[in-house]
Amino acid sequence: MAKYRAAISIILALTATFVLARHNSQKPNTSAPTKVTGDGIKTPSGLTYWDIRVGNGDVAKEGSRVRVHYTGWLTSGKKFDSSVERRPTF
Repeated sequence: MAKYRAAISIILALTATFVLARHNSQKPNTSAPTKVTGDGIKTPSGLTYWDIRVGNGDVAKEGSRVRVHYTGWLTSGKKFDSSVERRPTF
């Protein structure tokens, strides 16, 4: 009986660790800019952006509703806006 309790305890601990790690990894870190490589994508207006985490769902079509979080950083490293901290998606 003690072996079963130990096995169940280990399974529960591993499951909790996995769930917490997955939950914590879903919220982006907005305390510092993410290190990026490459030139990024430059829009006609001059905005340069990088896709830090690309989704794996269906591609949105024109007229589709999507939910997006963003954090805006100046090239100096100063954060100027973040939907993550305000909570509603954009």
